[in-house]
Amino acid sequence: MPPNQLIILADQMRADALGMVQHGVAVTPRLDALPGRRFETYTSCPLCVPARTSLWTGRTPAQTGITWNKRKGACSSPTLFEALAAAGYTVAIVGDDELPLAPTLDARLPGLVRIRPSGHKVVLAAAGWTRPSAEAMAPFRRQIEEGGHPVWYSSAHAGPWPGPAELHYDRWLATQAARLVADLPEPFVLLVNIHAPHPPLMPPADLANRFDPGRLILPPSLGRPATGEWPGRRQGSAARLADGVDEAGWRRAWAAHLALVTMVDGCVGTIEDAVAAAGRQERTVRLFLGDHGEALGCHGLYQKMDLLQDAIRVPCQWWGLGIAPGAGAGRLHHLDIAPTLAGFAGLPADPDWSGLDARAALAGGVLPARELRCWYAGNHGPAPQAIATLYGRMKRIQHGDGTNECFDLTGDPWELQADKDMP
Repeated sequence: MPPNQLIILADQMRADALGMVQHGVAVTPRLDALPGRRFETYTSCPLCVPARTSLWTGRTPAQTGITWNKRKGACSSPTLFEALAAAGYTVAIVGDDELPLAPTLDARLPGLVRIRPSGHKVVLAAAGWTRPSAEAMAPFRRQIEEGGHPVWYSSAHAGPWPGPAELHYDRWLATQAARLVADLPEPFVLLVNIHAPHPPLMPPADLANRFDPGRLILPPSLGRPATGEWPGRRQGSAARLADGVDEAGWRRAWAAHLALVTMVDGCVGTIEDAVAAAGRQERTVRLFLGDHGEALGCHGLYQKMDLLQDAIRVPCQWWGLGIAPGAGAGRLHHLDIAPTLAGFAGLPADPDWSGLDARAALAGGVLPARELRCWYAGNHGPAPQAIATLYGRMKRIQHGDGTNECFDLTGDPWELQADKDMP
C-alpha cells in the first residue's frame, strides 16, 4: 500500500520564522523537535489563489490562467488530488483550499471528505461568542486605491484575538484534522489549510505576549528600500500598505506574526500527536509548507505582492517515511511538490508538470542546480507581469515595464543593493 500523505499549509508565513528563536524563546518548538528535512523553498506566485492553484495543479500561473486573486471557477487544469483519488487514495481537505476550479474539486471528486470553515461559526455560536463588531475591527483594516478603485486590506495593526483561545479558528481546524487522521481509510491524502499567520494580526490571548516587541532582532532591511530599487515598487500595494508604520508599529506586527506562527506550530503538534496516537507515523509522509511569504515591513513593504525574497520564500519541512533529517541541499520550488507527492504514491509525472520529483533529495541527496522562476501579475486585477529568476547566487526581477532589478543573494542576502544588470 502506498503511504498516507499529510500536508499542512500555512498562509503568508515568513520563511525565516521556521526555526527562529527570539530573546531565548523558540517560535516553532514542535516543528524544531521533529526529525524533519528543511529546504530553501520558493512559491510560484506571492499571492494566495495563484500560488495554491499552481501548487496543486503542478503548473505555472501562465499554464493555469490564474495569475491574480480571482476566485470564481476559471481553472480547468487537473489537480494532484484527482490523480491520487484515481490511485485509490481517500482525499480529505480541512479549511479553505482557495482553488478556483471549473468544475469544482467537489464535482471532480464525489468522495471528497471536507471540513469547511463554516463549521467554526457553528462552534462559536454554540459557545455564545460572536465576532467583533466592525468598529472593533476598524484598526485592523486599511483601504488603498488599486486601478482607480478602493480596496480593503488587513492593516499592520496588532492586537489579541478577543475570543476564547481554545476556539480560535486554526486551533479548531487542527482538532478537526486530528480526528480525521485517526478515522480516514488508508491510504489517504489530507490537506489542512491553516489561515494563520495571515493577517489580521490577532494571536490568541495565551500567546499574544509571547514575544517582546522591544527585544526582537529584526532584519536589516526593515523599513529600508534597496539602494537602486525599481522605482515602480513605491506605487505598489505592498508599499502603500506600509506607509505611515513606524519601527514601533513594525515591532508589534512582528511580535504578533511570530505569536501566530507559534500557534500554527501548536496546530502541527496537535495533528502530529494524532498521527502518533493512531499508529500511522511509519505509513505517513508529512509536509509543512507555506503558500507565500510576508514582507512585514522589510524594504518598506507589507504583506506579499512583490518578488523580493521576503514574499517569495516559504517555510518547508518534510518528515516521516524515508525522509532524512537535517538541512536539505539545493532549492525546492512549489512546482516540485506535486511530482514529489505523486512519486511517493507510485504515480508517473504529469507531462505538463515542469517541477521535479525531489524524493532523492529528501532521502539525503542534492537537488540539481537550475533556474527557478516566480511570477506576479497583480492582486485584485491583472497588471503587467513581473518575473523573478534565480540561479545560483544571482537573482533577476524583470518588471512589466521592461526594467531589470538584479541582486547577489550570497553577498547581499537581504537585497539591500539592486543593480540593473547581472555581473
